[in-house]
Amino acid sequence: MSDLLLPRALLHDWAAMRGSMGLRHLPLRLLEQPLEVEEFWEDLHIADGPLADLGAALMVLERGPAGEVARFAFPSRVTTPYPQNNVVVGRMYTPNAPAAGVPFLLLLHVNGREELSFEDGHARRLMARGWRVGVMALPYHMGRRPPHLDAGAAVMTPDLPHTLSALGQAVSDAADVLRWARVQGAGRVGVAGWSLGGLAAALVATQLPLEAALLVEPAVSLPWMMSRYGLFPASVRRQLRAAGLSQAALERALAPVLPINLRPQVQHSGLRILAARYDLLVGYAPTHALWDAWGRPALTVQPTGHVALLFQPALARALDGLASGWEREG
Repeated sequence: MSDLLLPRALLHDWAAMRGSMGLRHLPLRLLEQPLEVEEFWEDLHIADGPLADLGAALMVLERGPAGEVARFAFPSRVTTPYPQNNVVVGRMYTPNAPAAGVPFLLLLHVNGREELSFEDGHARRLMARGWRVGVMALPYHMGRRPPHLDAGAAVMTPDLPHTLSALGQAVSDAADVLRWARVQGAGRVGVAGWSLGGLAAALVATQLPLEAALLVEPAVSLPWMMSRYGLFPASVRRQLRAAGLSQAALERALAPVLPINLRPQVQHSGLRILAARYDLLVGYAPTHALWDAWGRPALTVQPTGHVALLFQPALARALDGLASGWEREG
């Protein structure tokens, strides 16, 4: 991309950064002591905890030529002080007369989403191909968000214990949907997420055996984001520095939710990353470092910024490429 076109590609990133800095952020709160990475995930029992009867919770919203769209709601296994956040809500897209072993893909949204129309479009396209697709509200989003928390400032926060808990809950909730799909007979099970959803998808992929994971501009280094202009206002960044929380210190505090500290349980051929070269929000360097640490799986880099990538054809191509690959194998 030429130097003349680059600023235009980043306008949406600058706008998103200004919006984030204007939100009401939770006050700084530190951990009493750093958490051990393995112990953090073992305590959550991601792969072997009690499984909700998601099927009994399905309520049909519509039926059409391509299939059926239903709503689901079930109790989260991670409880918080906020009752509305303790219920996992989402939608299930099931094709008409699904074939035996039909693949299942769970889509996870960006930070700050207040509805699922973006994911709905991709889910319907994949349903038309014969896939079963789920979309899910991440913790503290949409109907799960308490009114005193701003959309976009409820997961990635200066309250480090809250951030760890919210991401652990996101992984637990997503894993329960994926485990349910496996029990229901899905031949292949995968997850795809963008930005915050990409971080959740990456973490899920380290806790649950899957056939595929598509990470789209994943927010894989919260310390990188927290220590730079864009996520928090200057006042919060000054508080972090005053508390001795450099990027390195934040990496120690948030170690359990940094995918680079974990190993994927996804088949290498099914692991794919889509990144924006000029990403101002989550950064290209952290994504590249994860790609290297995870054995250099398939990587596509687009010459654009973070927000613009979501509306590029590359995202639909990545999802369709995943579908085509599974269809050839199946």
